[in-house]
Amino acid sequence: MNKVLFFVLLTAALVLGGYNLYLIDYSDLFADKNFVASVSAIAALAAAVLLVILFLSKKIEEKTKH
Repeated sequence: MNKVLFFVLLTAALVLGGYNLYLIDYSDLFADKNFVASVSAIAALAAAVLLVILFLSKKIEEKTKH
């Protein structure tokens, strides 16, 4: 994976996660309109974590090949 592509995807995932966290109405957490924003925020942050894991595994793979 290209480093530029990694940082673009990571930035997009973090921005989407932050935007969805912004959309949540924290005064009424269990409202129906918060469900989509909550699930989307969790999914975006999970994607960011998976991207970091993929990046680290690629770095480890490069070091063990040599």
